[in-house]
Amino acid sequence: MNDKMSVKAQRADIDGLKGIAILAVVFYHLFDLLKSAHFTESTLFDGGFLGVDIFFVISGFLISSSVFYKLSTDDFSLLAFYKRRFLRIVPPLLFVCIFTLIVGYFLLFPMVYRELNIEVANALLFIGNFRFANSGGYFALDSSDKLLLHTWYLAVTIQFYILFPLIVLLLKKVFSLKRLPLAVTVVFILLTVTSVIVSRNGKGYLLTQCRIFELFFGSVLFFYKDIVYKRVFSLNTYLPLLGEILGIVIIIASIFTVELQNGIWTVTTSLPTMLGTALVILSHNKNSVLRLPPLTLLGKSSYSLYLWHWPLFVFALRCGYTDTVLSCSIVILVILIFTALSYIFTEKRKVDYRLTLTLFLLCFISYCYFHHNEGNNYLTNYMRTESKTDLYKIDIKDPDYLPSVKRYNERSYVTHSGFQKETPHIFMIGDSHADHYRYYVNNINKLPVYFYVLHATLAYGPNFNSLKDTFFTDKTIRKDYYDAYIDILNKLHSGDKVILSNRWDVQYNLYMKEFSLKDTTENYKAFLKFLIDDLAYEIDKRKDLKFYLVSEGIITSKALVNCLKLDLKDSFLSKIIDKNKCHNTPNRLGEKFTFTNDALKAFADSRENVFYIDRNVPLELGNGYYKTYDDNGVPLFVDDNHYSAEGGIIVGKYIFDTVSKIN
Repeated sequence: MNDKMSVKAQRADIDGLKGIAILAVVFYHLFDLLKSAHFTESTLFDGGFLGVDIFFVISGFLISSSVFYKLSTDDFSLLAFYKRRFLRIVPPLLFVCIFTLIVGYFLLFPMVYRELNIEVANALLFIGNFRFANSGGYFALDSSDKLLLHTWYLAVTIQFYILFPLIVLLLKKVFSLKRLPLAVTVVFILLTVTSVIVSRNGKGYLLTQCRIFELFFGSVLFFYKDIVYKRVFSLNTYLPLLGEILGIVIIIASIFTVELQNGIWTVTTSLPTMLGTALVILSHNKNSVLRLPPLTLLGKSSYSLYLWHWPLFVFALRCGYTDTVLSCSIVILVILIFTALSYIFTEKRKVDYRLTLTLFLLCFISYCYFHHNEGNNYLTNYMRTESKTDLYKIDIKDPDYLPSVKRYNERSYVTHSGFQKETPHIFMIGDSHADHYRYYVNNINKLPVYFYVLHATLAYGPNFNSLKDTFFTDKTIRKDYYDAYIDILNKLHSGDKVILSNRWDVQYNLYMKEFSLKDTTENYKAFLKFLIDDLAYEIDKRKDLKFYLVSEGIITSKALVNCLKLDLKDSFLSKIIDKNKCHNTPNRLGEKFTFTNDALKAFADSRENVFYIDRNVPLELGNGYYKTYDDNGVPLFVDDNHYSAEGGIIVGKYIFDTVSKIN
């Protein structure tokens, strides 16, 4: 049993494997955040999330070693086990929580800061994975606002640490210590089947019931490692080396080739990485290639690196320090410094339990205060009015121009905006990229207009209506959108005008999910054909009507929008957050922007009753840059792709003026 007692100390190869795992996770997260900032579109580390699978398997292996050794010597104490785990995991986590709460007080918007306090409470109670699972996790559009998103992994692991010894004690009592390996194997099989079933809906990535089988897999490896080594790897001197190398190759190949499409994770996603990890562990190569000092050092400090890298990089993103290779390199250096300090002072040294409890208490006091105080913090006093005008406000007083509802159901309604005594001869329809013209349509534009918006929805023909899957909206909502479209088209008369305004590329995710496709240039072009065919279905049947396709709009960066929301001229943060970056913006959508608009324009050119409107024209500054403020200094964007009411007024006027000119 002595080898069981010191598995961790003897297995430098496992530390090296943890080094590979943490590098995969860190670079996956860094590239993910850089994508959200539109700094890169690289897919180089899209499989880096598999690093957590390596950690799960290793954790199950090492904990089983500890528990089984204590059980075999009749020296196991449940309370002592929990105490060791608590003092190992909680102190470094507490320092990260305190740091994020302090820095976040100055850098985060109030509602984001309120959410951070909730995240801290959930992280310290080890239940955060369930909350994040319900909000989209890493694959949500706002993942960069979740400072402790990465703690989902800790939650799953701690839940395993709580449950595993209880399960093992029960199994030992029922089956005896000798039959424990078989009993644990049966539990592993049952949990794997459970994970397969539960994860079929694509929502299992962060859920304990879908990931705990990986930890039990590590446990199974521990129980059978000696048998496997004796019967396989001990037969030839070179077999341990070959087994290890094969395992490493499988792991690295997975990291660079496996992708999550639309955030869908299933058991099969993780199987190759689990197999590779198993080969490394079972081969137990005494002269392991993983014993390289940099790798083993990374492995030993992987917990601290895991804790610190995500919030530090999010803060850097928040301040706009990720827009050059040099600035990213500096941020990575800062992360390594924080990791080293954390490893030396909170991992290698035992943190006093009184300090631990004090910090624990402070975190929950912060949660109680800011949760009920709507997150009001330092930035509360420096938030500028994003818009002088509420998008949904009706400022017009003349009753002849007050919008009226013409078609309504529980999900949506069509309004008659503009002059009420005349039947509209213009119909504007779209998603949120039509909605940001609402103020202009209701209050400034005097022409009678049918106006219909259903957010995150696109369905102009049978193609999108036939899709069974969902992304933002389900099939029922898409059908309602299409029904409203047809309903108003049937009310129009010859020569009337239809304006279609959407974020056209968003539904690409739905398309990929439906047909299980990867994000490639060719697949995006196929999606555009799918879209154009959808548009053509009704347009070609109604040649007496004129259709105007509003182009794809530019995409700004999250850092720019954050900058737009603040007026820091009297704050020390003005020296930290560069306001000059707010004055204008390049388009960060990339090649999809060009592909989409070229396809829309080509379709318009191929039909006599279809016209193309480039909505970006009134914001152009030249040299590939666009306005972000109006002449009064009011922001034109509320996020990276939606206009404020002021932005909607400028662009909306341009669209309607263009429609009136094109006949």
